[in-house]
Amino acid sequence: MIARIYTKQLIELLNCKGTRGVKNWCKKNDVAVLADIGSKKLYVIKAEFEAKYEIQAIRYIKQKYGADKLEEILKGDMRFIYLQQQIQNRKTKEYKPQGTHEKQFLSILLKNTPEL
Repeated sequence: MIARIYTKQLIELLNCKGTRGVKNWCKKNDVAVLADIGSKKLYVIKAEFEAKYEIQAIRYIKQKYGADKLEEILKGDMRFIYLQQQIQNRKTKEYKPQGTHEKQFLSILLKNTPEL
């Protein structure tokens, strides 16, 4: 059986006031709203909803870490993110002068300061 999410749950997930907000979100994000046969209960297919709901986060991860690391991150291998942050922290600790006046001033300071 295909996993479903009913509108009552979607109202909580999407932080909507009612089914109208859920229907609008689904229409805007191209998610089909279906109904049980002989019932007024509305639902969406769980896999389709989750794919559309997480698409913004997935795009961000692809942009920041690359598409090749996407699978590792989605599996929950947060060790990769931790290592990536450690590398970025190392890079930011090293000071590199940018302007010409900065470089001249730094070179003067380094020449005049005695080594301990």
